[in-house]
Amino acid sequence: MFNHREVRPLLLSGGEEGAWSKVIDYCAEHDLQAVLDEYLYQLTGGKLTPETIPGKPPYEGLARRVKDAVGLRTAQITARNPFTGKSFNMPSHLAARFAANAAKDGEGGQTRLDTLREAFNSPFRPFVLASTSVGQEGLDFHHYCHRIWHWNLPGSPADLEQREGRVQRYLNHAVRSNIATCQVAAARETDGPAWPAMLAAAEEEAQNLGMSRLGMCPHWLYTGNLDAPALIESILPLPPFSREAGLAPWLIKTTALYRLAFGQPRQSDLLAILETSASQDIQSLMIRLAPGDFTHLPDSDYTNLQGDEQHEIP
Repeated sequence: MFNHREVRPLLLSGGEEGAWSKVIDYCAEHDLQAVLDEYLYQLTGGKLTPETIPGKPPYEGLARRVKDAVGLRTAQITARNPFTGKSFNMPSHLAARFAANAAKDGEGGQTRLDTLREAFNSPFRPFVLASTSVGQEGLDFHHYCHRIWHWNLPGSPADLEQREGRVQRYLNHAVRSNIATCQVAAARETDGPAWPAMLAAAEEEAQNLGMSRLGMCPHWLYTGNLDAPALIESILPLPPFSREAGLAPWLIKTTALYRLAFGQPRQSDLLAILETSASQDIQSLMIRLAPGDFTHLPDSDYTNLQGDEQHEIP
């Protein structure tokens, strides 16, 4: 972790002497123990994973997963100069490219996509993942990421939902950040692991406030009592005077309506009708997928539990 050439200068700027003590001081100052506690809880859900290596105890398989993520090698990205036509290689330390033809690592071996995904879903590098449509559907990137920068404007509400769905998931990074901030007292008071205690405290708080009835809080949505909670951020790059600049407001509005039409036949026709409906009519059409019979709940109870999502247009 600390022996990479791009990391060593950050810790050893004053020389090699006392390198080991500087590493220990760094780990203590930034609480590496708490980082690993959260990471292992994400990998196991609080329980040891099933045996993955025949004849070996489960914790060895878990240790191998951590080792593979931390030991991800530096990738070499091939770039081409459009003026000279010449190609050259450049190292990628803290960011990585997630594509079917992933960049080769420093030893010339092909970087596996599953290993790259495991590394990005860890608190360690890479911290930026540049993906094509390969990473748009069916993959989880929510463990340590709550910000998406779209490389272009999605062509439809379904595409926008798929992209944002990579990080808007169960116990996503934004939710855990808010839980850790609000429930830190529970972690200090327990004699056991911190995360089960903090989650139990958040569940108790949601139940006392009547926010757990719809099954979304605190595992999917949680802001606690924070004035500025962590939110899922979706950033749409819109060049001035471009076609995308005019389409973005329509896309955001239509995506909200698309959630009502999800799974329905002839979605385009239904969306056209919803766009002309009054807001109070749309509220009455919302599909509630909460377990049990919650028809007695007022609309305000349901509305207050809608997903916190922030769209930013630079």
